[in-house]
Amino acid sequence: MRLLSLVFVVAVHHDMLVGGFSDGKWLDAAAAGKLMVAQGNLGAELFGLEKGSLGKVVLKKPKVSNPSDGPAPDWSVETAGHKAGGKEPLFAVTGKGKPLKRTPRLQPVKEKAYLAFVKERLVAKGLTKAEPRIESIARVDLEGDGTEEVIVSATTGGDYPMSKRAAQTYSMVFVRKIVKGKVVTVPIREEFHTKDGKFEEGHPNKYALSAVLDLDGDGKMELILSDDMYEGVSECVYRLDGETANLLGCAGFGA
Repeated sequence: MRLLSLVFVVAVHHDMLVGGFSDGKWLDAAAAGKLMVAQGNLGAELFGLEKGSLGKVVLKKPKVSNPSDGPAPDWSVETAGHKAGGKEPLFAVTGKGKPLKRTPRLQPVKEKAYLAFVKERLVAKGLTKAEPRIESIARVDLEGDGTEEVIVSATTGGDYPMSKRAAQTYSMVFVRKIVKGKVVTVPIREEFHTKDGKFEEGHPNKYALSAVLDLDGDGKMELILSDDMYEGVSECVYRLDGETANLLGCAGFGA
């Protein structure tokens, strides 16, 4: 399958350039931003995990953020043709490809089999008192081989993430897939806290699946994960290769 020559990916809900692809190779936000400036305003298609394609939008010429203005992405991109608002993360993708080759199907988050699996994983990580809480279950054929994978996001309930780590809290995103006739688990991002922590020791993260799209046109779908933390956010792009999740790149900002 022919790879797309140049693609830009923008997290519309953050007005943030995440990065892009050039002939199948990932471009970080710094490299993508310089190329995008030369393109001027660009047409793009808007996508969300729950609603799929939301139609066409126009991405305005990106701007380098001024640190003195407060927390902001390194490269800020405004979107025309889209009504702001709503909680669902939305991503605009340029190029002539078809990013939504196969549409993810969201499943009920109370499915007993997956709750039991999350609980099993929590116990294995020393979180014996933590309750399994699933935020999303998405079923989709990531690799285009006719077999669906299942992507699960699970996170501690309540006011999470907090400013400091608390015992028996967690966040994880993993893929369940069939390899050689057996179901295997591929962790994408995860963290488990068995004890309380101090503010200066670092802040917990909340990971969640935000989009599943074929960004480079190779027929296989990448995963975009949101990472929310205390006074900060980021969006990260992953590619699943067999039983390994490879991080292609991230963009974010915070205090």
